[in-house]
This record gives sequence, structure tokens and C-alpha cells, in this order.
Amino acid sequence: MYGSILGGFIALSLTVFLAGRTSLGALENADATPSLIVSSGALYLAVVVFGALAGIALTALVYAYGREADPGPARFPLRYLFPAGAVTSAIFSYAILRFGIGAWGDISDGTVTIAVDRLTVVAVVIGLVTGALTASVVDALARPEFMRFEGEARPESRAAVMADMMRAVGIPMVAVTVAAIFAFLLSRVLLNLQPAAAVIVFSMVAALVLGGAAFIAARPRETDKPAEPS
Repeated sequence: MYGSILGGFIALSLTVFLAGRTSLGALENADATPSLIVSSGALYLAVVVFGALAGIALTALVYAYGREADPGPARFPLRYLFPAGAVTSAIFSYAILRFGIGAWGDISDGTVTIAVDRLTVVAVVIGLVTGALTASVVDALARPEFMRFEGEARPESRAAVMADMMRAVGIPMVAVTVAAIFAFLLSRVLLNLQPAAAVIVFSMVAALVLGGAAFIAARPRETDKPAEPS
């Protein structure tokens, strides 16, 4: 609840500041409804940046409130939670803004036009939803038991956690990078060959890849051998 209220307040404050500096009177209607007319790229970039900054602020406030309200349970350091809060807030802020502009605004030739009152409603919704989600994500990730780090599963040190995370993320990233480079180089080679030769080369490469994968999968896995009695 407090995350939603805080997020709504931050979003509303930013909207008032932005609209007050950039809004123009729309002369298409008789009542000259004030509208925000801005480049779509600039608006989306501003929402992502401000969303990330608001997520960092929410992370710090939620963490401090959690430590004050329930000081007993162990928590991860705050610096590990800042990226999660920033990314969560930025993603949902951008997604809700795109939905709101698509429903109530107009995008033409890279320019967004939306009435200020409608933009205010969209901003409040962004703040309420993003604040609640960011607060929930940060509060959950701050607790080691959420990651099942309890008892024997609890890592020995923070360095062990970071090392395991790097192995879990780094190996797939390296594999994807190598595969992408190989696919790009292979495509360059195939484009410079005659059609018949390209089919032959592609078939040979595919056979080698499948054969290598089958060979690796068929190999017996190493198991820990029981210690021999002395």
C-alpha cells in the first residue's frame, strides 16, 4: 500500500512539473484543452529514466521501512536491490505509458499528443501500479528465505553468491555470444557461395553440429566414486 501511495505521489509530481514546462494550448477544440505535445522518443526516454530513478528511491524507502517495521529477519545489502528496483519501475512505467497513450493519446510522425488531464490519470496509474510492484519485488528479494537461502542452502559468503550468479549467467551469455558470431560468419560465407554449394556447406555444418551435440549427450556423466576403504 505504501509503495502505491509513494509511487503515485512521485509520478504526479513529475507530471505536474513536465506539463507545466511543455504543455501547449490545443486550439482544435473550443475549450482549448491543454495538451502535451512532445517527441515520442524524448517522452519514452524521460519515462524510462525517471522510472528508474523513482525505482531507486522507492527501493531505498521500502528497504528502510522494512528494516524499521521488522528488524528481526536478515536481509541482503541495499546495493544489491537497487538494480531490481530500477529495472522493475522502468519497465512497468514504459509499458503502462504506451498503453495509456495508445488508448487516450495520438502518435503521429514521431510526435505524441495527449491532453494533460488524461496524462495525469495515466501518470497516477503508473505510479500506483509501479510503486506497488516495485515495493513487492524489493521486499521479497531483500529476504534470503525468498531465494531459499536457508539452513545448508545459505551461501557461505556474499562472494560465493556473486560467483554462483556469474557462473549461472556468464556461461549462457558466452554460449549465446559464440553462437551469434558463428551464425553471422556462416551467413557471410553462404551468401558468397553458389546456391548449390551453399546448400551443401549448410548441410555439412548442420550435420556436424547435430553430431557433436549427440556425442556430448551420449557420453557417460562423471559421478563421484566412493572412497576406497583404507
